[in-house]
Amino acid sequence: ADSDRLFGSITASDIALAIEQTTGHDIAKRQVILEHPIRQLGSHSVPVRLMADVIPHVTVVIEREG
Repeated sequence: ADSDRLFGSITASDIALAIEQTTGHDIAKRQVILEHPIRQLGSHSVPVRLMADVIPHVTVVIEREG
């Protein structure tokens, strides 16, 4: 539905910053493997490359403000 689309988008930089703020660990935006900016509300599984062979997925939840 159109009501689930964002006016802007969530980028790898936004996700890296949120991980840093939540965990206290520095994450570079290039470590966040995001093919396209997120433009939909809801939960999104996003891989984050910590090391060459360590790539956990984080769940990014996009909610409406208010």
